[in-house]
Amino acid sequence: MHQTTSTENEVARLRALQELGLLEMPDDDRFDRITRLTKVVFDTPVVFISFVGKDQQLLKSSIGTDIISTPRSISFCHHAIEQDKLMIVEDALLDERFQDNPLVIGDPHIRFYAGAVLRSYDQYPIGTLCIIDTKPRQLSEYEQTLLLDLAQGAQNELHLHFMRALQQENQRLSWISGQISNGVLYTDVNQRIVWCNEGFSRLSGYRLDELRGKKPGEILQGPETSQKTIQKLKRQIDKEWPFEADILNYNKSGKTYWVHIYGVPLRSSTGDIYGYIAIQRDVTAKMNSYLELKKLAYIDELTGLANRRYLDERLEQLTASVSINTQLALFIIDLNGFKRINDTFGHLAGDEVLAEVASRLINVTKQEDILSRLGGDEFAIVINGITQYEITQTCERLLKLCLEPILLETGDEVAFGMSIGVACYPDDAGTVKTLFQLADQAMYQAKQNQTGASIHTALNE
Repeated sequence: MHQTTSTENEVARLRALQELGLLEMPDDDRFDRITRLTKVVFDTPVVFISFVGKDQQLLKSSIGTDIISTPRSISFCHHAIEQDKLMIVEDALLDERFQDNPLVIGDPHIRFYAGAVLRSYDQYPIGTLCIIDTKPRQLSEYEQTLLLDLAQGAQNELHLHFMRALQQENQRLSWISGQISNGVLYTDVNQRIVWCNEGFSRLSGYRLDELRGKKPGEILQGPETSQKTIQKLKRQIDKEWPFEADILNYNKSGKTYWVHIYGVPLRSSTGDIYGYIAIQRDVTAKMNSYLELKKLAYIDELTGLANRRYLDERLEQLTASVSINTQLALFIIDLNGFKRINDTFGHLAGDEVLAEVASRLINVTKQEDILSRLGGDEFAIVINGITQYEITQTCERLLKLCLEPILLETGDEVAFGMSIGVACYPDDAGTVKTLFQLADQAMYQAKQNQTGASIHTALNE
């Protein structure tokens, strides 16, 4: 007995058959009508609709035989599904593929076979409508067309069965997804929105008809959304990995909210990506708490300025990104006579002075500059992309802050001075540690020489 090779893309074909649920489906009058009509038209003793599984051929709506299933290895229909549309065996005893087949030399003694392929909704060959006779015969072109037409009717019923089952499944999934508080988003291979659940609409404020066809980033991301996080997600997607991150989104009214997003690429049976599914969980409360704790860890409680820890981290980031043609300047400021203020007016008065100095420093610096209290009566300013002329101008503005005394709550006025040291990266220093050392040296030189400010240059070395 001749054995044929398995159908191309067999895994996908079997999955399509399984999704239809036909192997477990009871007899259906829709198919019985077609087999009865086929028997009348062709006057053959045996007619059935066959579905070819992994190891077995299963007969549905059969007329003229009590056989329910046969091994796939001896099935005529196993060969038929490898054809384009129609397979005809006029005399099985004369066909080397079937002449020793148990179904030919034994019951039901097949001599003639004609099978028209039935395909799933996504066009995988899953079975046949076939006619069988115990004597050889031929089919005219007209009869072949009739058999194909009848098979098309059976295939239409299959597709209708699939669509009804799919509609019921979608209704169930839609109901289930509607009960989920998390947002669920489905996008196509170009990352354009195809579908979202009610949970996503509640989070974002957008209805599905407002989202469909758009990319999530086009409508959900805003000025405060981290570009670093966006790039991280993009890299994961480009590598065809699952993707995950905490990200700040904007809802329809412009209000921000945090979500933890976890998504996976969806793959076809051939391994190709045809879309993405992502679940978004609202983590706004958690992130706000985290950011508040992080803020406290980076903020000097007395002055509200950034602390030394924040300054160190930002300097590491900035020095890593400074271009060849720009420089970054670190100003270290130490108050003159601060110990005298503490000794004369008390530590509460000293705190007042530090808070007032911080306020004045804020007024003469730009929003993009980094202003920090290092501790005690020391402050620091970091300015990126600054020229030597601008460094001198900045020192002059800072020293003018000392011209007006500070009025304490007690009504006392206190005068103060400051010493400023400046060093630049990368012109003066190649590391953050060296930058601090040089700025400190320049500040102490200014204090010792009573010059107010000292700018470190290579000439100082």
